[in-house]
Amino acid sequence: MSFRAILIGFVLAMVVAAGGHFNDVYMQQTYMVGNFLPVSVVGFLLLLVLVVGPVLFFIRAGWQFSAAELAVIVALPFAVCVVPGSGLLRSFTPSLALPEHYEKMHSSWQKHEVLSHVPEGLLVGGEQAGLSEEEYLGAFLQGKGGEGQRIGLGDIPWAAWRAPLMRWVPLFLVLMLGLIGLSLMLHRQWTSHEHLVYPVAEVVTQMTAKGEGHALPAALRDRFFWFG
Repeated sequence: MSFRAILIGFVLAMVVAAGGHFNDVYMQQTYMVGNFLPVSVVGFLLLLVLVVGPVLFFIRAGWQFSAAELAVIVALPFAVCVVPGSGLLRSFTPSLALPEHYEKMHSSWQKHEVLSHVPEGLLVGGEQAGLSEEEYLGAFLQGKGGEGQRIGLGDIPWAAWRAPLMRWVPLFLVLMLGLIGLSLMLHRQWTSHEHLVYPVAEVVTQMTAKGEGHALPAALRDRFFWFG
């Protein structure tokens, strides 16, 4: 775990977590995290392995990234891929803001009084915050800015969002810590006793295992790999 590996991993993790939502929702580009082998992480790993690594190797053999460093570099962004993807931001904010809108649009919601079953403070609402529906719901549906007009963080109706965020964000943090703990607990059983293979980790392993005196991993030196 070298300093450069941790630094590069943290920077890439910040790019994925912060830039992924902007890229997916506002730029509407190809998803940065669209599957279990996200191009934003695996593509960057390929760039390191095929371009940066060989350049460093030919400049000075000891400068190239080791397999352990490459593992650290991809492990950190992999851990935050849940943030911009379907696991969180792609559905989190609409799920908090739009139920009130859906209830007005669908008679079945009104008939069964769906929102009456939701505990107070779990969804975005302006009644207790002293905001009108247009100030928090209209702003979410239509946006507050205009062409060539940007809004600042202070223009967001935080009074309507504060209560649900204070309830949901700590839950997400606890869930992430719990999942990390669960993976550590099951890892030895799965790998040592049951000899199960992690498909995503196996791809990274094959792409990073170089061997002494080689600029490229063994898999990328195999002609059958390139035929495929």
